[in-house]
Amino acid sequence: MKYKENTITIGDFKRKFDFNIRKVVETRGYFVILLSIPFDNNSIDNIYGINESSLKLWRVERNNEWSGLPYENMNITTDGNIFATDFYGRGVLIDSENGRILDRKITK
Repeated sequence: MKYKENTITIGDFKRKFDFNIRKVVETRGYFVILLSIPFDNNSIDNIYGINESSLKLWRVERNNEWSGLPYENMNITTDGNIFATDFYGRGVLIDSENGRILDRKITK
């Protein structure tokens, strides 16, 4: 796997996104991708996952409990899920196999 700007390459497979890739982590057979959203754009839900064997793509579930800011950072948890935060320190636990939000909390 490699990525440059807005494109990730997995073997012969290439996927272009609308925005540059900020970070990619690998967990539980998935590459989880955090996109870098420009300040002048109101896009949210900027985390995607691609299964490394079937190349199935998911997008993080919409977080309807907090108004829309893109995610700024993400890390792998000890159980292989993803913990992502926005600019205000609001965090979500994301299932790394399907993008569903499992839990929410304030981190600041």
